[in-house]
Amino acid sequence: MVFQKTIQLPPFAKGFHLITDKILREIPNVNGIVQVFIQHTSASLTINENADPTVRMDFETFFNNLVSEDNSNFLHTDEGPDDMTSHIKSSLLGSSVSFPIKNGKPEWGLWQGIYLCEHRKNPRKRNLFITVIGEKNILNSGDKITGNNSDLEIVTDFDEINFDKKNKFFLDISKGNNKDYNLSEC
Repeated sequence: MVFQKTIQLPPFAKGFHLITDKILREIPNVNGIVQVFIQHTSASLTINENADPTVRMDFETFFNNLVSEDNSNFLHTDEGPDDMTSHIKSSLLGSSVSFPIKNGKPEWGLWQGIYLCEHRKNPRKRNLFITVIGEKNILNSGDKITGNNSDLEIVTDFDEINFDKKNKFFLDISKGNNKDYNLSEC
């Protein structure tokens, strides 16, 4: 399954801003990979600490010192002194992030979140193109499968479930207890 959607962010002031919730509310309940791409060359995306706001302030300070608007060597300044510096910062940080999801939830480490890195002084709307490649999780550990004669309860984790056209499915169980089940015979 491939899911794609464009969302538009409201204008953000120059700096590093958490936008994790704006992304996650768009993600379908699947297992797979999410890629978020920013459709601009003067802003960027990154994944980093989401707990302490001073991290985002330090990022802004670092990149402003690394690529200073006071540098008079830049030729591309048609839109102001932050024109070329914004392009450089965007190239350094990148135009996309990706992360794994399980049941529609990110599988990242503690304190990680997605930042919009706005490098321009004049706020503007930003477009993000979200792509999710994954599969729906048909069953979860603990789910019950009801058949004609009895219930089958899945009590262990499994890696994969495959159905054929006759409602027969195969569970690839992590512990190695693989077994075929036919729903009409349960």
